[in-house]
Amino acid sequence: MTDIVYTTTNATGATVTGLPTGINYTFVGNTLTISGTPTIEGAAMTYSVSLTGCGISTTGSISTPDCNNIYTGSSACQTYT
Repeated sequence: MTDIVYTTTNATGATVTGLPTGINYTFVGNTLTISGTPTIEGAAMTYSVSLTGCGISTTGSISTPDCNNIYTGSSACQTYT
């Protein structure tokens, strides 16, 4: 999947919950990056982002439709919002 990137100001950290297996996140400086390759298929997963130090939170979703391409890293069968 294509990385999902959030740029923040004044945040001192971030917590992301609800990510599909195979998807991880990093928070460096003021940039939160969600990346990886989902290892499940056929499910849409809603994740939550909470930023420390500024009290902001948001949600998003990652869809992993039934498709053999999901395991090869092809973006043809992966969507995110």
